[in-house]
Amino acid sequence: MNGNKEDFECGFPTTNTSVSVPLTSRGASQLKQKADRLGRPVSHLMRQGVDWIVDLASEDSTVALKEVLRPSGLYPCGRERESGYAFVLCPARMAGLIRAVGKIDQTAQEIVQESGLSDLYPSPEPLLGQGPPSGMPSDWQPSLRKRIIRTAGRKALEDFEEDDIGITCSSEREPGYQKLEKRLGADRGGTQIVIGITRSAKKRMTQAAREANLIPVAG
Repeated sequence: MNGNKEDFECGFPTTNTSVSVPLTSRGASQLKQKADRLGRPVSHLMRQGVDWIVDLASEDSTVALKEVLRPSGLYPCGRERESGYAFVLCPARMAGLIRAVGKIDQTAQEIVQESGLSDLYPSPEPLLGQGPPSGMPSDWQPSLRKRIIRTAGRKALEDFEEDDIGITCSSEREPGYQKLEKRLGADRGGTQIVIGITRSAKKRMTQAAREANLIPVAG
C-alpha cells in the first residue's frame, strides 16, 4: 500500500491511497478490455467493485465472506505474479474498505470458532500486508484486505455491465453539495466566501472533490 504515514491517523484515512489490482496479468488485461468496451477506465470499475463488496459486507457479512472465499482462476496462485496495475481510493472509500475488512473478519472468526473450519478461512494476518514476505512459502495466504479487493475485481470483470457501472457506495450516492436542503426561495449557490488555506491543503481538497464527483474547488 502506498500512502503517507498519516493515512490512518485516528483510524481514519486522511489521504488518497494507491491500491494494487491483485488479479492475474491475464485477468487484469481482460478487465481493461471490458473497461474499454464500457467506455470507462479500469480504476472506475475497480472502485465500483469495492463499493459493491463494502455495501455487501455492511448488509450481510456472511454473504460477503462467501464471496471472498469463492475460488477463481482470476486470482494469482502461489508465487504467480499479480497485475502491476494500481488504482486510487479516496479516504472515504478506504475507510469503508477498512470497515468491511473488520466485519468480514469478525464473521469468519465466529464461524471458525463454532465449526472449526480453520482450513476454509486461513488467518488473515497481517491484514494490511501486500503479498508474500521474503522467504515465505508459496502457499502463504494473502491479506484479507487484498482478498476483498481481488473479489471486487472479479465482480467487476464477471458481472458488471453498462447498467451497473454507475452504482456508488451508500455514502456517495448523493453529491455532497446536495445533502443540505436549500431554503425556500433560496439559490443553492449561497454566498461566496474566501477561506485562507495552504497550497497543499487546496490541492488535497481539489483532489478529494474530484474523487467524490463534487463541484471543483474554486481557484
